[in-house]
Amino acid sequence: MIKSLFGTCQSQFAEILKRETGKDSQVVLSLSEYSLESKHKSIIGGVFLRSQDGLIVCDNSLDARV
Repeated sequence: MIKSLFGTCQSQFAEILKRETGKDSQVVLSLSEYSLESKHKSIIGGVFLRSQDGLIVCDNSLDARV
């Protein structure tokens, strides 16, 4: 079900980035436990975001919130 929302989310986030920064950005969302560091592989839900270069990380997982 989540994967079916990726297209809409990607385009909406790209629009927000353009509005806020004035730059076109490529937004790619993925659902992959393999791209997470080992300490985050067992998150029980929520969202973990990381920029492609790894410099920006947003851990909004349920584990981090609790």
